[in-house]
Amino acid sequence: ITSHDIEKEEEIDDRSWIFRLLDRLPPLVLLIPAVLCGAAGSSVVKKLVNIGMNGANKVDGRDAISVCNVLFIGYLASLPMFGSLYYKDWTVDKLRKLTWKDWVAMTVGGVLFGCVVPALLFTAIAVPTPVINIVLITRTEPTFFLICSRIFLKVPINWKVAGVAQGMCLVGIVLAFLFPLFSGGVVFSGFPLGEIQALIASIVIAISGTVSKKFLAGIPLGVFLIYRTMVGMIAFFGTALVLYGSKHFMDAFSPPVWRWVVAYAAVFVVCQQLLWFTGLRGGSPTEISVASSCNLPSAMLFAFIIVSEPPLTGQYVGASLMMLSVFYSQYMGWRARQAEAKNDKTKSLLDGGMDLVLEVSLSPQTKPGRRSTVSRRPGDLIAYDTAPGAAGLIAE
Repeated sequence: ITSHDIEKEEEIDDRSWIFRLLDRLPPLVLLIPAVLCGAAGSSVVKKLVNIGMNGANKVDGRDAISVCNVLFIGYLASLPMFGSLYYKDWTVDKLRKLTWKDWVAMTVGGVLFGCVVPALLFTAIAVPTPVINIVLITRTEPTFFLICSRIFLKVPINWKVAGVAQGMCLVGIVLAFLFPLFSGGVVFSGFPLGEIQALIASIVIAISGTVSKKFLAGIPLGVFLIYRTMVGMIAFFGTALVLYGSKHFMDAFSPPVWRWVVAYAAVFVVCQQLLWFTGLRGGSPTEISVASSCNLPSAMLFAFIIVSEPPLTGQYVGASLMMLSVFYSQYMGWRARQAEAKNDKTKSLLDGGMDLVLEVSLSPQTKPGRRSTVSRRPGDLIAYDTAPGAAGLIAE
């Protein structure tokens, strides 16, 4: 047991009881519900907006459950929930370890991911834009993230795997939108404002992810989540006031808003991130990939169930190709892990048998130019004298 293991164990014991309870569950039990919550998020927001248009939920004829109120109250309601889960990360000792660069990076990430991205996606939903269109376009985010990682982080990328997979995904997205042309239809009935907003949001998500990967690796999760939520809420609230005036949030604290939005924040914001990050902690790459592969078909299914948006033929075709890209990347990742495990096993056998090799090769009973074998375990090592006093290795 190393000192790192002891510190990790102390960190686990110091957390809330809910984390210790979740750690006992298989990672897939946590990851799959988290992915399903994320997949249903856009459809749920659109459903809330539709509910707000119902006369029974209006306040003096005004639409109280607007997109801006959903986002602002969602943040406001999730803050105490996050605080009750991660308050132990906000200790003086942990905060003192953060540098001014950490705070700047978290602020930038909070503005981008906590304000710009949801504002773009929520307003795209309110335009209105079909949820499936938003789901398909936001699948371009991994491509932008790979590009940003290569340019800004100099991360080596296996283009044979990532390039082919992302290329298939992009072709699937293009097919989903251009397929109506084959039957004499039109791609968009009007100006695709919502689709453009979703594309910009995907780029911003990739930039935010790059910033987090470069600067926020050592920051406690609770500090990051709570601070990002606070910054996103303040930035969005201030921007909305500047753009729409002081009366824009006059119905934000009305009962219809809180009745629906608090439940949304608890399930689709707090629980989703709690399950996802806890599952990531103990999940293997295979388990994470399997859970993530459920996102696209689940999002399309929820769009049909929650907001009655059945997929079109082109969207079925495009989504099928996108799922094929997911399976291809998973298969190539599995092959890479198998090869790595095989190399590690071979290296372990070589390292473990070195003492035996030297003993056999330098033994007085072993004549130069002769081969001596000693059976130890599968993957035996054979000592072979290429010349007097020199030992060569042959792995069987």
